[in-house]
Amino acid sequence: MNIMQSEYKRRVFNAALLESLGKFNLICCEIDPEKEPDKVKMAKTMTDVFYTDLLDLNNKTIKATRLGLQEAVSFVQDMLDICEAVADQKASDAAEHDLEIPENQKIELSDEDEEVIERLFDEKKPTIQIDQVRDSTVKALMAENRKSQEIKDALDIAQAQVQSGENKNAIQETSAAIGNRGPTSLMNAIMNSMAGMAFKSVNENSSTPVSINQVMAENADEIRARSVMAYALYEGSSVLGIREWTTADLKNEADRIYYGK
Repeated sequence: MNIMQSEYKRRVFNAALLESLGKFNLICCEIDPEKEPDKVKMAKTMTDVFYTDLLDLNNKTIKATRLGLQEAVSFVQDMLDICEAVADQKASDAAEHDLEIPENQKIELSDEDEEVIERLFDEKKPTIQIDQVRDSTVKALMAENRKSQEIKDALDIAQAQVQSGENKNAIQETSAAIGNRGPTSLMNAIMNSMAGMAFKSVNENSSTPVSINQVMAENADEIRARSVMAYALYEGSSVLGIREWTTADLKNEADRIYYGK
């Protein structure tokens, strides 16, 4: 079954929009497309899933998507104009050549389309928003580093209590208290989730069990990189005016991610 020209245009628009938002996230995370292709692929997957859900792209028309983003910053408005222009051109070309577009055909942007998006970033330069995302992400990481040190200190104290005979259950009690408190922040929830996925992946591909401590030690950089990619999406959607996240919203997201809901 083939799709109508209007549906083809909508899908191209969505593809261009996701490509643009993905590029913004790559820049925020300082990922080099030429040197880090694996990270680019992972970041694109995260961006596509995040914004397709956040903007309900599978169900909305171009007009509805633009209406929902009318309060976004001017850079996003320029982005939307570019995406619709790309969609108009590709739909027009398809009509001119009487092309039939199958329902299951993957929408791919041409090199020329990507160059148009590239020019948008070169000419409009969303430097302020990029810096805001980077600053907020660094602060969130620093806060998690402090929490990690606090946990280590608490466990060291508990171990000392056990060794001195003061409290033989100190380690179990401290560990339980830490585990029962739930996520302390969005970044905390994301990092826990990424660590859990790394632990599962390593053990599924290992002939012998691998401890969580070993997984954390050997995959620390990868866990951190993926956590930054995910966290930057929330910060990016906020500074671009795409979504206003309240404190309650972020707590709900942290709980959802932490508990795997």
